[in-house]
Amino acid sequence: MSSPLRAAAALSERLTLEAALTEALDALAVELSDASVVFAFVSPKTEGDPTIVARRIRDRFGGAVVCGCSGDGVIAGGLERERKPALGLLAIALPEKARARPLRIEAGANTLEAGDAPRGVVLLADPFSCDVEAMLGAFDAANPGVSLVGGLASGGQQPNENTLFVDGAIFDDGAVGVAFEGDVTLDAVVAQGCKPIGEPMIVVRAEGPRILELDRGKPLDVLRDTYDALDGPDRERMQKALFCGVQMREGQLEYHPGDFLIRNVVGVEKDRGALVVASRFEGYPVVQLHVRDAETSAADLRTHLETYREAHGDAACALLFSCLGRGEHLYGEPDHDSRLLFEALGPLPVAGFFGNGEIGPVHGATHLHGYTSAFGLLRAVSSG
Repeated sequence: MSSPLRAAAALSERLTLEAALTEALDALAVELSDASVVFAFVSPKTEGDPTIVARRIRDRFGGAVVCGCSGDGVIAGGLERERKPALGLLAIALPEKARARPLRIEAGANTLEAGDAPRGVVLLADPFSCDVEAMLGAFDAANPGVSLVGGLASGGQQPNENTLFVDGAIFDDGAVGVAFEGDVTLDAVVAQGCKPIGEPMIVVRAEGPRILELDRGKPLDVLRDTYDALDGPDRERMQKALFCGVQMREGQLEYHPGDFLIRNVVGVEKDRGALVVASRFEGYPVVQLHVRDAETSAADLRTHLETYREAHGDAACALLFSCLGRGEHLYGEPDHDSRLLFEALGPLPVAGFFGNGEIGPVHGATHLHGYTSAFGLLRAVSSG
């Protein structure tokens, strides 16, 4: 194996971007004198011109690849700062025989070119201008078994209000990322934040996002029957936040928590007895109703991280992409997912953000998720 992989993370809550960069970069310099790649995540509530981010980082770390985006919640160094000024940095010094290659994907693209032999890819995308699911499908077809993790930038309320940057360029659409090559690998851990209720059902008839008929009857009738069968706490969860889980793979005979893509229930159409979901239904997919649940979410994350530790041991550093619907809103306390990461793998350098969607592989295919936390865990390996 070549030289080790080293990393450091830092978070600043200074109000201005200039001051935040100075504080965070000074903290990183205590642990690292050089870096191959630096990930940067900036709250839109931090005041200043985001074009200075790459320049300031490169002034400190020379020719490091710089990649990042805006996030309405920033994670770094075990701290999770939601909807307030914050800057998070993760600096990584790769092994001698490893490389980080910057990626830029134009708005509207449906493919992702990640090179000939990527060992893992981080993707940061604008939710208003990217066909992310098409890109993920194309990536999987071209790179079977390679982990792709990331998230959708947040903080902007309409097109061209989010910020993406890679190296010296800044964008308000499309996507950016980093492909890792050589003596390094990026592992993925994806943990959901919802609890299944009722039973899995087959969509018998649908029109676009509207489920018109299930194998158990009209969706509204199924909703009533499901509600009546629940206990008090789950009834309350169903009233507050109901979601629809959509199968990730065809032909599955048994379904367990974590086997569905979580999609928002947009509404109901009482005259047709239909359920409107933020998805499109083709063929006869299996769906299951879900509710947001902190206890189930924490247990799922803990299990996934412990499974990772048993399989791979410790990672050198981590990127964490979490949903805006998690964090304090779900758990009632700050820093929850970072704390579970540290409990499972130790206080490794970590940074990331709360986004409008999370990207990560489950059951061998990469998906765009909701209400999950997706971890990218980086470690040195020998490619020879």
